[in-house]
Amino acid sequence: MMKRVWIAAAGAAAALSLPFLAGNSAPSPARAASADTPTLFQWEEYVDPSFLAEYRQTFHETPKTAIFADEDEAFAKIRAGFKPDVMGPCYYEFPRWKEAKLLQPIDTTKLKNWNKISPTLRNLPGISAGPGKVWFVPHAK
Repeated sequence: MMKRVWIAAAGAAAALSLPFLAGNSAPSPARAASADTPTLFQWEEYVDPSFLAEYRQTFHETPKTAIFADEDEAFAKIRAGFKPDVMGPCYYEFPRWKEAKLLQPIDTTKLKNWNKISPTLRNLPGISAGPGKVWFVPHAK
């Protein structure tokens, strides 16, 4: 559970932490992903080693990743039964994913960097899933 929260938090903090992550010249030693390691399903540039360096440093393993070329491919793969732990559709896509019941609300109290995201992004129309929960965590690379 903690690893899943970390991946979601990493997405939320990507814009803030990327300069720090890019500055890590030597990643810490990492072991292969274990059976309980969450899977991140994302655009190729978001599974770049520099983007995931802090995860490797924190959990001493390389996270499982799966990439997609476009959101139609990702949508079809998940509807067909692929079950990643964390996925990143773009904001304009998430209503379709929500309507298809492919998303679960995210508890923002578990995201240590949630309050560092611009209030404009934290309050995007339709993002709220109720008090302290959102359907989508805005992030940038």
